[in-house]
Amino acid sequence: MLAVAPKGIPKAYFAHGNATTACQIIQDPVEARFKFCEDVKMLPDDNGAGGQLLLSCDPGRLQWNPVLGFMTDPTPRGDLWIYSYGVDGQSELRKITLVGFPSTATFHSLGVDTFPDPSGGLRIFATNLGAEKATVELFHLADPRAAEPVATHIATVWHPGFMSPNAIAAVSPTSFYVTQDHRWPARMFGPHLSLFETVTKIPGGIVALVVFDEANGRVTKITNQASVSFANGISISPDGKTVAVASSTESNVYLYERDMTTNVLRYRTRVHVPQHADNLDYAGDGTLYVAGHPYLLSLLEVAKGTPEAVSPSWVTSITAATEAQFLDAGANSLEYQKSWDETFGDAQAPFPHHMRTTIGREHVVKTVYQSDGSVDGGYGGSSSVIVDKKRGFVFISGLYERGLLQCKIEG
Repeated sequence: MLAVAPKGIPKAYFAHGNATTACQIIQDPVEARFKFCEDVKMLPDDNGAGGQLLLSCDPGRLQWNPVLGFMTDPTPRGDLWIYSYGVDGQSELRKITLVGFPSTATFHSLGVDTFPDPSGGLRIFATNLGAEKATVELFHLADPRAAEPVATHIATVWHPGFMSPNAIAAVSPTSFYVTQDHRWPARMFGPHLSLFETVTKIPGGIVALVVFDEANGRVTKITNQASVSFANGISISPDGKTVAVASSTESNVYLYERDMTTNVLRYRTRVHVPQHADNLDYAGDGTLYVAGHPYLLSLLEVAKGTPEAVSPSWVTSITAATEAQFLDAGANSLEYQKSWDETFGDAQAPFPHHMRTTIGREHVVKTVYQSDGSVDGGYGGSSSVIVDKKRGFVFISGLYERGLLQCKIEG
């Protein structure tokens, strides 16, 4: 775990423009519920002029966050939202109405993903850390562009092996990868054992492949594909051949080769990043974007509800190194890495990558956004990132932030 708080992180830095003018926080002027969004996914392009995002938000996160061990009141429900953007500068935020989901059930979603539904529209997969047990909830979203979107509950998927499901990546209408961040989650084993697992970086988290029967939600097959310390975000590359998994405590992104027929994963390599990686997402061109927390202790203070506490943000991109960018083996001196960063890497950032961690040989890591989390002009606790290069936008969600950060790529 990174133990030293970075001192050089600015109020706000955006690699593709002036953070003050290019970035704005999207908020709901009517409902104050649009806050504390954990995951964001871009909805499939339906040839509409504008893009659309699906967001998983939980205004009750301060009262119920089993991942970090804060569990006082599970009653307030979380929400799913759709954000439309990019049509003549106009944008629209719409909360999804959940139909058929039991009124007595708690809903605290972390990861979300979608897959084309056989009957049309989209199937939403949402992990749910409920009061009684952890599940994956399935919904059918018939029309993502409806003025008042409705998602009909299909089934609740549960298995005794669902210890602490976090992020999810759908691979078919009835199968998905799901990360489980702890082997000994606080909601089942108490905060001390969970904290021990986090601090010692025991690889108790897993990446599971789950196949289920949509008629009743019964899991027909579950296999452990990988063991990862604090397994968090997961994303499948555009060509479907690579699966990326974030390890929050190790500050690593693991890359796995995916068998397109069996969905079996095989470890390929890992990339060290300068932040505690949270969620990640592949853009259409294959660039992998990673959101995370440069100082975990600050995040914990915010999660505890400490007055005036803020948590910094750090978002990075990962691309494969070209032959010219490939580092010499063993070139780990700070001077060498600083020189490499100035030539190929992250030197433009106020707090460059090489100041926090060793630069890897096979991949280039660059800063996209940094912020100290200041209330005035900053944005803290970056948990997810989506980059829409087609329309020229970067979107960042904050685990304990109000609203969604939207940055326009300039130039």
